[in-house]
Amino acid sequence: MVKINRLLTAVLLTATIAYSHGGERDNFDIKRAYMALEFSVPENVIYIDQPTAVTVELVTDFRTVQSAVPSGEIRLDKGEFSTNQKVDYAGNPYEDYRDGRRVIVYPLETRVVSFADKGNKKLVSPEYKVALNIPTIINDPFWGPRRGYRTEERVLKPQSINIKVKDLPQPEDDLNFSGSVGEFGIQTILPKGDIFVNEEATVYIILRGTGLIGANTMPEYRSAFGEGIQLRSVQEEREERFDRGQLINELRLECTFIPTERKEIIIGETHYDFFNPVTKQYERVTSEPVKINVKSSTAKRERLEI
Repeated sequence: MVKINRLLTAVLLTATIAYSHGGERDNFDIKRAYMALEFSVPENVIYIDQPTAVTVELVTDFRTVQSAVPSGEIRLDKGEFSTNQKVDYAGNPYEDYRDGRRVIVYPLETRVVSFADKGNKKLVSPEYKVALNIPTIINDPFWGPRRGYRTEERVLKPQSINIKVKDLPQPEDDLNFSGSVGEFGIQTILPKGDIFVNEEATVYIILRGTGLIGANTMPEYRSAFGEGIQLRSVQEEREERFDRGQLINELRLECTFIPTERKEIIIGETHYDFFNPVTKQYERVTSEPVKINVKSSTAKRERLEI
């Protein structure tokens, strides 16, 4: 059995204190507590290779939840995920309403998933064992009757949700489709400082977006280094994080180059082709060209001599 992480347990207990309003009655019957598992997804219809966040939530009107322990992980009824990544922190508890009843919603587990083929996908949650702290009267041998808690458990059966996965439309022939599905932006950044002829310099190309960027996928950058520029090396750095319900991917290219002529040179446009599930179209993002005024090495020597 997989235990709930300590951070989530702390959040559950903190929420208990924040939402508590005098405690439940001493003779409270756990069977009367409203408790249910629910799935939360941004949308029920997505495209092939489009990452989406799937969250299992505990919904209850009981105010003293101690913990919730899953029997396993979110799984597919049939088939396999293309991507299945657990998010470290599912989110904060919040108040909501169900059929006119005020409840607390505890996000228990969030995973970012995607699918490589179209069709209807049925996701199934694990079973959860939920522990509740029930207010009661304890007969202390020294202090007499005093208010305390007893712990009782309730097992919640697995729940399911259906997600429809649609095929991507056929891309145009002149499109260099990267395979990414999401929204992206790209920029070229030149650090401050002088650039001298025949000396190494560095420029950064940064691609960032809400979709997946394949391990062997890069923006088109080679044509950006044209006349008067010799591209020496390219080093890549990748970062992935979950922010505000979305998977954010960033690819950073550190490009080392040498200007071979003393004149104004231009690092040209870089671009990236992807499918945008919001506009339902293939799109291309393009970076702005960067102009560089290359200085002579003589000017550098003169500055050092001064």
